[in-house]
Amino acid sequence: MEDIVISRVKPEAFLVKDPSLKDIDAPFLCWLRENDFKLAWHKGHYDSCDWVFVNITHKIFAYGMPGVQIVKPIGNHAIRVSEFLKIWNIYNKYQDLEPLVMDEDEEKARKALVYYVRSTRKEARIKLVDYIESEGFTCDVDDVTNKDIILESKYPLVIDVDNHRYSMLHNTTTSAAAVSSGFVITEAQFYVSYKKADCSYEEYIEAVRDYFEEYKYSADEITEYFNRPDIESLIKENYNSYIKYSEAGNSYPAAVASCLDMMYE
Repeated sequence: MEDIVISRVKPEAFLVKDPSLKDIDAPFLCWLRENDFKLAWHKGHYDSCDWVFVNITHKIFAYGMPGVQIVKPIGNHAIRVSEFLKIWNIYNKYQDLEPLVMDEDEEKARKALVYYVRSTRKEARIKLVDYIESEGFTCDVDDVTNKDIILESKYPLVIDVDNHRYSMLHNTTTSAAAVSSGFVITEAQFYVSYKKADCSYEEYIEAVRDYFEEYKYSADEITEYFNRPDIESLIKENYNSYIKYSEAGNSYPAAVASCLDMMYE
């Protein structure tokens, strides 16, 4: 039997079942819409289906389809609406907190905005350092690090936004630990996160593509998919939302990539 690596398993969603869900205006479906859950599937509602898939991480959902498992259900089984709402109430109280932070006081104590940015091509690395220096960042020089060393290295950059300093991870061990923990992002992902409303559409779509690559599609599959008119339109719509509201939410590139993965066919 092949070993399963948890980081490579497809994202899961709650499968919620209730007879009322055969009606597109069922109370629970109305609750999803009222609480800003976004429909993230290319098919519409079937009045023969009394189930719905709900992803609470990205606040997206999909109506059930006859004979189709759109996404793997958490626990490999459906739950009732009342059971879902209990789960939602638990996680909802942790909104806007980091994954291991349990309350606002702990969040304030731990919150330091630091990015770990993968930048292996020297030209792109120079461009990134030039950009952050234009933003007032200075190199955190010590006995083993200076700007020249950082520009020649391929280890991830460490960009401390709170203190306007930058440095780098110094060895394979710390770099591998950062990557495996999910802390390292790409240059495009950094630009979008840092610039917010000032990011370009090209930076935004590249960040979406970088997140989408994590779902293990081939380069040809990604190019073909992203060139589809409906997908281009969806990405553009989310970009406009991102630069308008300058916040993450459903328009953040990672959420859009997850939505695209759910819609892929």
